[in-house]
Amino acid sequence: MLVGRLETVRGATDPAALDLVTRLGPAAKGALPLLRRLLAKEEDRAVREEIAFAILETAGDSRPLVEILTQRLKRGERQEKIVALNRLAGLERAARSALPAIEACMRTDDAYLRQTAEDALNKILGRSRQ
Repeated sequence: MLVGRLETVRGATDPAALDLVTRLGPAAKGALPLLRRLLAKEEDRAVREEIAFAILETAGDSRPLVEILTQRLKRGERQEKIVALNRLAGLERAARSALPAIEACMRTDDAYLRQTAEDALNKILGRSRQ
């Protein structure tokens, strides 16, 4: 029943059902095929990120979320990059594939963005802050 609520009649993603699936975690693993289908067709960047987070919580698969956050580092505005860096840092070792994009953020003139990128890099690599 919950899986059927993930997608509205108009084909949109139902945010309340998505939130519930995310909070249920592995208990909602039956929703995984639909989550992957919704991720493939969703155009809204914020909703795509939430679907990817639900996939992480239900199946332990961080790849979709890391890919989305890496794209945000490459194409996003300053604040979007900061949010992405903090989310990637929270994924720790699972975010290693984002290291090139994080390192690119470290080459900016923006001191805060540069420091946030350095902090994320250190957390992903398991190093304490220098």
